[in-house]
Amino acid sequence: MIFIAAFSFGFGPIPWLMMSELFPANIRESASGLSTMTNWAMSFIVTYFFESIRDAIHEYGVYWLFGGICAVSLVFCVLVVPETKGKTLQEITALFGGPVTSPKAARPSAPSTGSEKMRW
Repeated sequence: MIFIAAFSFGFGPIPWLMMSELFPANIRESASGLSTMTNWAMSFIVTYFFESIRDAIHEYGVYWLFGGICAVSLVFCVLVVPETKGKTLQEITALFGGPVTSPKAARPSAPSTGSEKMRW
């Protein structure tokens, strides 16, 4: 129960926070599905193998192992994961080396008078 609670407050929500900021609209659906699947798969793996790891390195060893993984993850996030607060999707894409596209402004449509001819 402690793992589920800690996961819900820690690494659990990260895919949902990062998805909207990192993925452009044209791949957001597929990338969101992949992120969600990976997130839940990792949670399943931890839950599934907990008992066998506990039997191998005892309960205190499991918590030290998970604590060490969390410490390494914290260092990784601080040093490698860039801050995206206040940046546009184009700036974030450029930060990761993707193609930079300019945002397209919506073209206002003129009201139709009904007298225009269609040209093919």
